[in-house]
Amino acid sequence: MRFRSGRCCCFLFLVVTTFSLLIVAADYRRPKNVQTALRAKWSGTPLLLEAGELLSKHQQHLFWNFIDIWINANPDANADNVDSHTYTAKYCVKKILEHGSSLVSEPLASLFEFSLILRSASPTLVLYRQLAHDSLSSFPLLHHDHEIIETKNNTTQFDGVSVQSPGGKCCWIDTGEHLFFDVSELQSWLQNPHNLQ
Repeated sequence: MRFRSGRCCCFLFLVVTTFSLLIVAADYRRPKNVQTALRAKWSGTPLLLEAGELLSKHQQHLFWNFIDIWINANPDANADNVDSHTYTAKYCVKKILEHGSSLVSEPLASLFEFSLILRSASPTLVLYRQLAHDSLSSFPLLHHDHEIIETKNNTTQFDGVSVQSPGGKCCWIDTGEHLFFDVSELQSWLQNPHNLQ
């Protein structure tokens, strides 16, 4: 009787052990993916500008090299005869990664792609956007076509002002006292800064 009960216990032990190992092996084979979603408090920034910013962090001249490559590789992107379905978001991301990765060595190319996917340059671009807005809004005489609102702390705020200068110019120089939108005005000020009122 003892011999049979010992066999039964051994057999039961082997069955339980085998079953446990199968469960552990099944859990081990199951993929353990982690998915994370982050939401920023600001609106999205252009991926093309983010790529340029990431490259400029590595070396400043890479920003302009990237822009030159982008413009020369896509000369007819704005042409009327191009099929708009060709330039999908997926296609643009692929091209941005190709052009950006071509400017850096292989280990940095992988890091560039990873950083771009994480959108790590987006906060910097939002900061630049805010600085540009602050620069333009600090000169209220330029915004005569927008409504000026007095805030609680006696500063002015502009209703409807975008980060675009008067006349639609994309670039300007802020000296702290003056805003210049034309190179000729800036050059004359540089020659005689006390002349301008």
